[in-house]
Amino acid sequence: MATVQFESGHAAPKFDGLADRLRGFVVNHSRAIIGIAVPALVASFVLLVLLGRAGLDSRAGIDYQVYRWAVHTWLVGGDIMNSAPTVSIGRVLPWVYPPFALVPLLPFALLPFIVGLVALYIVDLLAIGAALYLVTRHMWPSVGARGAAAVAMGLLPFTLFLEPVYASFGLGQINIALMGLVIVDCLAFYPRWPRGLLVGVAAAIKLTPAAFLLFFVFRRDHRAAVVAAGTAVLSTLAGFGLNYQAAVDYWFGRGPAHGVSGSAFHTNQSIMGGLARLELTPVVRNAVWLVLVLACTAVVVFAIRRVEPALAVVANGLLALLVSPTSWSDHWVWCAPGLLVLLGCAVRLRSPGWLVTFGVVLVAVLTASFRMLPDGPPWTPLQHLVGNPYLLIGLVLIALLGRFARNRTGVLAMAGQARE
Repeated sequence: MATVQFESGHAAPKFDGLADRLRGFVVNHSRAIIGIAVPALVASFVLLVLLGRAGLDSRAGIDYQVYRWAVHTWLVGGDIMNSAPTVSIGRVLPWVYPPFALVPLLPFALLPFIVGLVALYIVDLLAIGAALYLVTRHMWPSVGARGAAAVAMGLLPFTLFLEPVYASFGLGQINIALMGLVIVDCLAFYPRWPRGLLVGVAAAIKLTPAAFLLFFVFRRDHRAAVVAAGTAVLSTLAGFGLNYQAAVDYWFGRGPAHGVSGSAFHTNQSIMGGLARLELTPVVRNAVWLVLVLACTAVVVFAIRRVEPALAVVANGLLALLVSPTSWSDHWVWCAPGLLVLLGCAVRLRSPGWLVTFGVVLVAVLTASFRMLPDGPPWTPLQHLVGNPYLLIGLVLIALLGRFARNRTGVLAMAGQARE
């Protein structure tokens, strides 16, 4: 896969030579960085547990509790769609995934509770690490494989303190693992599997990753698009074989995310969630949603064909989060590779503007200001501004992406080349 070199239209002397100095430091000290990162990662996770943002007991991971219940209920022939477990916080939470999702969750559910939860945490850490590694390989190819590994390991402990990441850990969610599947599939240089396979599997587990068909289609990797679509269809059909009645109920009855779609709860940071908190009439809400979705999709499609692959796939991830009716804050784990992309653009373009953008996004995902507000409407105008940080910043980022892609004359992504 070809890597596009950015051009800078900014005169920023303070950035001159910065990339070379950073590259030299990373390459020359890669082993030391990795060696320090391992205990730092352990310490960061222990701190999360002490702060109550991740757990290692039977009350932890309420979504993980639902996964375990669903697998065990399925194994004894129970009904996973029309019944639901009461989790440790006293709430009844339903199973909201297609039956095929039971397959990858099976190993975690068969392990003892804590062992399975730790295994899920390890998978999540590997997924974030792989995402950071591949983004670095694309955004900063001169550091090589070892340098990219050092960057990924060096940053991994800090990602645990991003609100979407620790929220996902706290819930025992699979969103990080799905993100890892997508990024590895889209950005791996010479995959040993048919490209598109992992996106297809992810889409069969949870519908949202199907949005990454846009990445393949508009980067003209039609073979990968066909593989992704075919894999998703075949995996979904396998779900009918695993639990026919549950599959019928899911796809033709309740539908994806029944009961939570378009929720006004403050952690739903999608376009639909923000509009729901405005308490608009259904007709107005749906009309505004459709206009914003079409506008965002048009911008991202335009950009995907023109920008560097890592930026394109992260932009596709942002689009998926915005247009989905429900994007809880723990779904926004794309902020981890997204921040690295923004920082990479700032250094490679020698652009203070990109650096400021990086800083704003970092503050937003560290503070998660919506958590300081009531769970839902009615909100004041100021509360709407403070309570929709991911949504509002996401929309601004889409607009900036469109401007950036439009102005990059002669620096097109090599999307038409064959990718093996």
